[in-house]
Amino acid sequence: MADMDHEKLAQRLEHRLDKIEDKIDRYLELHAHQESDLRWVKGYIKVSLSAIIAIGAGLITTIFKTFINPT
Repeated sequence: MADMDHEKLAQRLEHRLDKIEDKIDRYLELHAHQESDLRWVKGYIKVSLSAIIAIGAGLITTIFKTFINPT
């Protein structure tokens, strides 16, 4: 009888470990996906700011050349 209890406990423990492994796998997949999304957003922000700065600099240069220093 003690052997059966031992086997049942071992099976329960194995089942619990499997559930924990599944949860860890899901967490790692979710974490990797969120991290890649965050990197994409950071890259998008950098590109957007660079474009805005370039357009602003171009507009300022055009304004100075047109109105301040007409040749």
